[in-house]
Amino acid sequence: VERDAGLALSRTLRANSSLRVLNLAGNHLGPRGAVGVADAITAGWCAVRELNLRGNMVGVEGALAIAAALESTPDAGPQLVDLQHNRVGEHGESVLRAAWATTGRRAGLVLVGADRASDAVDARLVDR
Repeated sequence: VERDAGLALSRTLRANSSLRVLNLAGNHLGPRGAVGVADAITAGWCAVRELNLRGNMVGVEGALAIAAALESTPDAGPQLVDLQHNRVGEHGESVLRAAWATTGRRAGLVLVGADRASDAVDARLVDR
């Protein structure tokens, strides 16, 4: 799915401005898929309020793209983001947390197992 996922997702989301919940958990989107979702959110093509990218191996590149999308859409972007089991690394996690904190979002950013290669880590939930 990853190869053309970014472009395909971006095009699909552009055509659906009424979508509020986007659950793409476990689709092996990879970094390109996350970048496609982030681009659509940043451009204002979709009004997603809940974004679930759990288990897509988005990595650091995908985490940085999602963080940038969050920062660029503080009022209109997702209010709940699930990035569990994506191996975003410590850098990706810290950038995501910082982006979340600076936007004043009130719902949740879920990063369970997001920062380590092993999925067997303790849960972390940031509520703002």
